[in-house]
Amino acid sequence: MPQSYEFTQSSIAATCVNTSSNLITKWNQKDEETETTTCVNTSSNLIVNWNKKNEETKTTTCVNTSSNLRNKKNTKSEINIEKTFNLTIENNDTNNDKENLQKQINSQMEEQVSNEKEYLKFQQVELEKKEKDLLARQEEIKLEKSRLEQEVKILSQQVESLKTDLIRINTIYQSNEKNINKMESKLATFTADQYTDKARFEIKQINQKLEDKKDEIEELEGKLNEVSKSISNLKNKIDELNQLKEDFNNKLYGSKVSTANLRKQMDSLNTDIHSKSKKLSNQLKEQKKIKDKLVEVRKNAKTIQEEKDQIFKKKSEIKELELKELIDTVRTELSKKRKPMLEKLLEEQKKSIEINEINGNSDSEELEYYSK
Repeated sequence: MPQSYEFTQSSIAATCVNTSSNLITKWNQKDEETETTTCVNTSSNLIVNWNKKNEETKTTTCVNTSSNLRNKKNTKSEINIEKTFNLTIENNDTNNDKENLQKQINSQMEEQVSNEKEYLKFQQVELEKKEKDLLARQEEIKLEKSRLEQEVKILSQQVESLKTDLIRINTIYQSNEKNINKMESKLATFTADQYTDKARFEIKQINQKLEDKKDEIEELEGKLNEVSKSISNLKNKIDELNQLKEDFNNKLYGSKVSTANLRKQMDSLNTDIHSKSKKLSNQLKEQKKIKDKLVEVRKNAKTIQEEKDQIFKKKSEIKELELKELIDTVRTELSKKRKPMLEKLLEEQKKSIEINEINGNSDSEELEYYSK
């Protein structure tokens, strides 16, 4: 009986140890250090209690009878089974609490992750909008930059042209100032008789120049009329040649006979049209030159007439005034009128340049039209 009792006690202890080791294994699988230590402490306490109880049972076995031993063995077994069951229930409750806690933590983490994902998506959408806005702004800046560069180029060209105009105007101003100084120096050496004699001689020369200019104007106008007539004739010929070309093209596409002769005729017509166009362009250039020369001649004639009028006026003044008074008046007038005269001259030069540019543009457009 003692041997069987010891075997039973040892088997129960082994069962308890196995149960505790299983608990330890389960706690290790959950990776919870605090609960693992608690389980280990619980199992060690159980083993100690079992040892104490085994000693007590061993001491009591010597005193009590076998029936008492059996009763005690049964009661202790029931107590141990009840404790093991309670321990298992507590372990299950702890596992349930742990699972609930883990589920709660997982749900919170999932909710946090989903919130972060939504926030990141919102940020991504905002960044994409900003990127589109920045790209559009970049394109606008590029266009603005190219426009400003074009404006800078145009302004630089205008500055260069204005510089050249300023240099040319300065040269004209200096030449006119030299001429005025020469006239002043000549006036200082003249006497009244010399001035009147020279005035008569200059009037004769001016009259002769006016006659020459009139003849030149008539000649240029005749040339201009001839050029205009030749231009109109060339235009008519070009129109006729174009009409013939169209007729030949119609015959070429409508006939089934050999077209070698027609092609030769068309080639000759094309060469003729090309030569006529060149001749027309040359005559247009000549017409422009004649127009410019005619404008210049008329301007010179007007200037000569004005000089003649001024000489007649001065001649009448000389009869009433002495040479000194005349020189003083001329000097004062020149000193007063020098600047406005030069300004007027510059304005006339600018206007003439603009008129020439306009005429040149119109003639070039007409030339391009007829060359086509």
